[in-house]
Amino acid sequence: MTGNLLTEAIISVFTTDGTAVRLTLPGVLAALQRDEVGNFSAVQPHQAHPWHAFLVQLGVMALEGEELPPATPGRADLPGPDTETAWAARLRRLTPDHPDDAPWTLTVSDLAKPAFLQPPVPEGTWEVFKKTLRFPDALDMLIAARNHGLKSNRMRAAGMEDWLMALLTLQTCEGFLGKGNYGISRMNGGFATRPGIQLLSRPTPGGQWARDVRILCGNPNHFREHGLPFAPLRGHRLLWLVPWDGKISLELRELYPLFIEVCRRVRLQHKTQSTLCARVVGTAVPRIQAKEQNGDMADPWTPVLKSNHSAFNRTPGYRAVQAVLFPSDTNKEQYAPALLQMCHPPDEGHDLAVRFRMLIRGQGKTEGFHERTIPIPKAAEVFAFGPRTPDAARLCQAMVELASTAQNKVLKPALLRFMQAARERIEFKQPETAAWAETWIRRLDQDVDLHFFPTLWECLPLLEEGEDAVTQAPWRERLRTLAITIFTEATQALPVPLTMRPRAVALAEGQFQRAVREHLAPKRIKEDVRS
Repeated sequence: MTGNLLTEAIISVFTTDGTAVRLTLPGVLAALQRDEVGNFSAVQPHQAHPWHAFLVQLGVMALEGEELPPATPGRADLPGPDTETAWAARLRRLTPDHPDDAPWTLTVSDLAKPAFLQPPVPEGTWEVFKKTLRFPDALDMLIAARNHGLKSNRMRAAGMEDWLMALLTLQTCEGFLGKGNYGISRMNGGFATRPGIQLLSRPTPGGQWARDVRILCGNPNHFREHGLPFAPLRGHRLLWLVPWDGKISLELRELYPLFIEVCRRVRLQHKTQSTLCARVVGTAVPRIQAKEQNGDMADPWTPVLKSNHSAFNRTPGYRAVQAVLFPSDTNKEQYAPALLQMCHPPDEGHDLAVRFRMLIRGQGKTEGFHERTIPIPKAAEVFAFGPRTPDAARLCQAMVELASTAQNKVLKPALLRFMQAARERIEFKQPETAAWAETWIRRLDQDVDLHFFPTLWECLPLLEEGEDAVTQAPWRERLRTLAITIFTEATQALPVPLTMRPRAVALAEGQFQRAVREHLAPKRIKEDVRS
């Protein structure tokens, strides 16, 4: 097997009726169009968004020139030929200069030709490749050299499909990893991430794929809103078709807006008749010259920070998520939403949710894969996608500020008072006690994260009341309950001298109760106390 994706069935799929099958790449696209895909069994969690994005980008390019009729209300299916043969013909139209299917084949011995996600090698010799990787997880973008969490070089019985997914993830999502190992252009810096943020309105991979493809086909000039000089007619689409010696970068004016990227010089080679290895070499420059863009490449899954036009690059905690879903003029972190994050006509009549998927990258390390799905109730849709969004944004900002108050003005002083019972006044900068307090503040923040959006949906209908005291009442009550729970646990666990414990408890409880009345009690109660 050479790994010809157009003719060899190497992609494992569970269909919607639970049947396990193997499909070719055009077979996968045809099954997605017919909405027969349940899941992809060999795709690892961190590979899910790169694989989905690849299939959507490829589907849009393959359907270019075919007229799609208007979407049927409540549906996002793609009419037209939905057979494997039809999709194979569409894909071959993208590579007319290669009748041998070399651009769709994983292993091509002729280095003058492209292979799948592997550009031609101008030098024409294997000797240019200085390093050999024996297992696909060594090629993948996960950094597991220390064997923490995920063991390295574990895929010792890997097949073609494992190499396919590792190669795809590397070439479309990898970051900077030392001199000569440059990352992709669709991220904000070499140690950033390519986020996958989108609205979910379909329960199946095929339905979601069709929805995203239709929206992108209907918004061909989306990139112009970002002021990018792409070439929508003659720009390079599949960047592995272009020879690369590692010394020359491509410019944006040479690219199609939805180009599928490659960021490393790599070629797969048969080690034996049944096993593969990857040959790699560093480059003098990144494949795309776009450093000044800060990741703002009109990627339809990436929100952009308005203040400096940089791609979203944060762990999807509640603060970051609310800034993306409910951008506010009063919030310093105001994001322009991603195209596929917004609601479009094909989404009408479906249950909606927003999903965040991203691999957080550090300098020379992987800091965790994060996936978060936030259901949006029907009653909240007008606030998330309609004219009431500014009202919801103001409420979100107020809720975030209250959460910070609960952590820093209610819980923290009380914990410091508990650990500093021998002092007359609280010393906020004492390193030892501050470190203990921060541990419990993070615990409270984790609890806040779990309750933020369910409480937001509870508070949004109260915006009709028009009074902040009424609107924020459920959140104040929730924060008060969470703070009391954490304070109680902390005072039972934190170390203080036994002889000082009664004094420490009394001082801390007094400090805590005063702060709760001052900052978390309903506003009307606060006014009564002051009078």
